[in-house]
Amino acid sequence: MKIKKCTLLLFLCLFGVNIWGQVEADDKTTTVKRNTIGLHVSRSNGNFVGYGLSGIALGFGIDYSRKLSKQWSVCTGFNRFVANVKEDYDFIFVTMPVQLKRHFNIFFINFGPHLEAVQFRYKELDEKYLMKWGGGFKFGIGLEPEFKNGIFLSLNPYISLGNSNPQIGVSLGMGYKF
Repeated sequence: MKIKKCTLLLFLCLFGVNIWGQVEADDKTTTVKRNTIGLHVSRSNGNFVGYGLSGIALGFGIDYSRKLSKQWSVCTGFNRFVANVKEDYDFIFVTMPVQLKRHFNIFFINFGPHLEAVQFRYKELDEKYLMKWGGGFKFGIGLEPEFKNGIFLSLNPYISLGNSNPQIGVSLGMGYKF
């Protein structure tokens, strides 16, 4: 229930930011939307290294990008995954990426490192969550069509290699360029 409330609050905040967003101009004839903010949901198949487990991770996140040039952006954000591996285990992954994105019309390639934190608990022992920190690298190829009003949709299949969770997944998102 807390996840639903947090997601709704996050969506309302982003909606407010989208309305407040501003457009910068490169010159008097062309306006360039330099900032991007968005929400996404993800599904991935992961192996949980060191635990001998594998399963499906479902997640959501928020992204921010800043255009560096016509074809390059730098991206960061916050992603939270909950993994369903076995009835006995709870896994929660949080990743904070710093990525570069190369734009090709409506297609893109994104890649870069991320910091990750993993919380896990063995339910049968009813122990507190244990925490593990690590890092990794993500590579994806995606599609990002933009509408005239600055809203865009995103489809991003990816491979994420990390200390805790090598994953192959797909991310679906929606955002606003301002």
